[in-house]
This record gives sequence, structure tokens and C-alpha cells, in this order.
Amino acid sequence: MTQIYALAVMNNSPMRDLGAAVSLQTLSRQLGGSLGLAAFNAVFHAELVEGLSGLDAGRARAAEQPENVHELTGSLRETVLDAYDTAVDRVFLVAACLLAVAFVLALLLKPARRAVTARG
Repeated sequence: MTQIYALAVMNNSPMRDLGAAVSLQTLSRQLGGSLGLAAFNAVFHAELVEGLSGLDAGRARAAEQPENVHELTGSLRETVLDAYDTAVDRVFLVAACLLAVAFVLALLLKPARRAVTARG
């Protein structure tokens, strides 16, 4: 997919600004990915903290590490697994909503018109 975006930027940029346009597209993609990952991580962590809020501080701290979950037993294990499940569900729900908004915005984009030049 990256090549498609780069090609679209190249096709809609003046020749003198081609390098800057592709560089800006690459920077925007990388910055967007970093900010998106940070936002999804914030959503995940907030949901996980909310799901683990009923536990005492020591158990909640131990349950925040996924590798410790297999050592838990009984209802504590179920509570922790449910908190992780809810947190992941919320991240996917937020991502799906953002995808729907991006899809609608993409439909509103007008196609770029390129000037036709005669060869000869």
C-alpha cells in the first residue's frame, strides 16, 4: 500500500517539488503510525486499569504483566482475563470507528485532474 500512496503523491506534485512531497508523505505516514499506536495503547491501558480497579494494588500490579496471568487462579484469573478481553475489544472498536470515518472522508475526496500534454 505504501507504493500506491507514494505514486499518488508523485503524480500530483510538480516536478520541482517531487522530493519534498514524497518526503512529507513518508514523514506523515510514520508520524501517523506512531501517534496512532500511542493512542491505541492509551485506550488499551485505560480500559485495563479500569478492569483491574477492583483488585488490591499488589494483585493489580502483578496482573498488568501478561506473563504473570498463567500463575493466577480462580476468580482472580477470570477477572484479569476479562479485563484484558475488554481492553482489546475497546481498542478494536475505536479502530473500527476511525476506519469508518476515514472511509467516509475518502469517499468525499475529489479525483485529481492531470493536464493532458501532447507529445510530438
